[in-house]
Amino acid sequence: MSDTATFDLSTLQRGKPTARLIASSINEQGNWVRTFSVKGHLMILPESNTHRTDSKSIQSGRAVPTVTLRERMLSDIAYPVYYGKNRPGMSAIEETTEWVRHPFTGAMLRPDEAWKAMAEMNAAWCEALTDAKWHKQLSNRPMAPFLYYHGTITATERDNYYGLRRHADAQPEIRALADAMWEAEQSAPPPKLLRPGEWHTPWVEDVDYETIHACILKYGLPSEAFTMLVNLVSAARCARSSYSTFDGRRSTVESDITLCLKLIKSDPVHSSPFEHPCTPDSKKTVWIASDVNCEAEGEEVWCHPEDHRNYKGWRQLRAFLERSELNYLLEGTLAEQFLLEG
Repeated sequence: MSDTATFDLSTLQRGKPTARLIASSINEQGNWVRTFSVKGHLMILPESNTHRTDSKSIQSGRAVPTVTLRERMLSDIAYPVYYGKNRPGMSAIEETTEWVRHPFTGAMLRPDEAWKAMAEMNAAWCEALTDAKWHKQLSNRPMAPFLYYHGTITATERDNYYGLRRHADAQPEIRALADAMWEAEQSAPPPKLLRPGEWHTPWVEDVDYETIHACILKYGLPSEAFTMLVNLVSAARCARSSYSTFDGRRSTVESDITLCLKLIKSDPVHSSPFEHPCTPDSKKTVWIASDVNCEAEGEEVWCHPEDHRNYKGWRQLRAFLERSELNYLLEGTLAEQFLLEG
């Protein structure tokens, strides 16, 4: 290949982060909670995790067998969104047009070809580690730069995230994901109005309500268990970050309930999936003496601000869990039918 040969930047394979708004609710005070299903570059996940107003559940990289993860990676390589040219500072301002020399074969590769060659080399090493009986919590790790992560993200406050991550200085891969989330918000229908006692339950569809009602009848559970079972199904699917199990099969309501009860029973408790289901808080008026004449003026305050955690105006199911208010689920008929059998 001659030194003057060029390639067309528009033909390079590029990463494609995606985001889908799967649940959108608003309380009577106008606080909007939304939940996304996202697919983003695993290499930028640490930067995403700095946003503490978001609740996140990410599919585990060590729960998937290496052979399955290898096939997934090679069939959908997480290419860069932008092949930035080196310069001082944290951000590239133009793309590279340089060929990459393969360090072993000497072949000259386009940027996307070089990225694919690295992915294939790492995949080969992962296979070798698996053959040598290495556990997947190690043998899966070399694939990380070339993988997408799949996750569930719930938040009420998004302005800071969009301000930082949709900025021109943001890494292109995280900016592309932020743009996808923002566009999903803009194109979504109005959020559903919920009142205290009604729950925002990501990943739960209308067909699941029928199945949960059937479970109540099948196992002779009290009718008041319905709302909590819906919450358990939601939390379990957020933990998986999908309707599907790790082997690609759609989860059943029974398996979701069993998983969630195991999360509650575990020591220490696996709490983070319980942040996604949430219910509106209510407000009350407190009277404060405003001057020396002891004239009082009313101020509206949240009734349960301690339950909001990283949200505004919404009480997380996790708050109930950490006060041991879900421990009753580990006793009686529900545990007998789901936890002990599971």
